Amino acid sequence: MIRLSKNQRDLFAKGSVDLANVVAGAMVFGQFISGNFAGTGVIVLGIAIAGIFYLVAYRFSKPSIFSP
Repeated sequence: MIRLSKNQRDLFAKGSVDLANVVAGAMVFGQFISGNFAGTGVIVLGIAIAGIFYLVAYRFSKPSIFSP
């Protein structure tokens, strides 16, 4: 198992939030800006992927019970 320091976990969490924002912008808001509506499936998928990245960021930003 990889052990990350507090700084590494914080950096990974910030990167995950940035990635979630890019996914939400590309898959959800991009449809409305471009005017080409791809369907509700793409919107749901974009929200789900962004939500997963937000949860990963939350998981890495809080202290772990296994960290020293």
